[in-house]
Amino acid sequence: MIKIGLVAPFEGRYRALGYEVLYAVKLALHQRNQQGGVAGAMVELVALHDDDDPQLSAQQADKFAIDPDVLGVIGPFSPATLAAAAPAYGALGLPLVTPATCPPRLAGAGVQDLYCLSLDTATLAREVVAPLPGGVQAVLLRGQSDPFVDALAATGLRVVDTGVRDVAVVLGRAGRVDVALYGGDALSAAELLLDMRGAGIGAPLWGGPALARRQLPQIAGRAAAGACYAVTAPAFADLDPGSAFSAAYRAHAGEAPGPWAGLAYDAALILLDALARVIEADGAPTREGVSAQLALASGPEGASFFSGGRRAAGDVAWYCYGEEMLYPGQRQNW
Repeated sequence: MIKIGLVAPFEGRYRALGYEVLYAVKLALHQRNQQGGVAGAMVELVALHDDDDPQLSAQQADKFAIDPDVLGVIGPFSPATLAAAAPAYGALGLPLVTPATCPPRLAGAGVQDLYCLSLDTATLAREVVAPLPGGVQAVLLRGQSDPFVDALAATGLRVVDTGVRDVAVVLGRAGRVDVALYGGDALSAAELLLDMRGAGIGAPLWGGPALARRQLPQIAGRAAAGACYAVTAPAFADLDPGSAFSAAYRAHAGEAPGPWAGLAYDAALILLDALARVIEADGAPTREGVSAQLALASGPEGASFFSGGRRAAGDVAWYCYGEEMLYPGQRQNW
């Protein structure tokens, strides 16, 4: 028996995200164990709760580290928790495969044993802006500074500095606004949408992976109609409603998979394949060997999956909400 870890929020306001990814990872392990495991070894999952809190997420690294059977960990699931936790995993030599977007400062910090499934912030920001047709008046609502907000600003968008409370006044002064882009989290985006609609501002709100949360349509309700977000598309998990993955996930979870489920499933497959290769090569798996094999992972077409621990290439998936439409919204083909 060997183990892999999963760190995600299983309680609190983001618990739905935790269970979305838990079902996906458990599905990947169930399928692999039914096929005989990895090089004949059965794989067990150890899941720990981090409450999407940076400090707690970093602390959980120590709990995984003291169990020598844990050979790799999936998560965390937000840039903030990843920024806090990745150095701890690197210091412990425990490979970390994350579906979250890696903050740029981690890329230059020499953090070892970190493998990012999501595209970098600059690429995601360009993809968020790319579908905007010519002539559209788009503004970036910037209430804070973080890597994704800064990357959106670098695309040449007109920037409007605002907070949630004064959005109506600020947008009124901005003149015509066809699309508002936002780099904040789903909770503040939901409040922003309610304020915009209450002020008679009907411009849709677009953003990145931080808006891929159930709280956005739950809190904003009909005000979320037209809100869209872009996330990195999974490479192995087919999220089409008629796919084998979607059917198997629905049987396990009782609902259709969202984008985080697809990325978590990808992370599990990549980690399981790395485990199999290191066992076949060395006889006994080690964390160092797993990390070396992760660096050599390939995508469905055989090309290298990672470059320096970062996603080498990938597609972007768009989702938009309609009226009374719950998470994850409707997939768009732009």
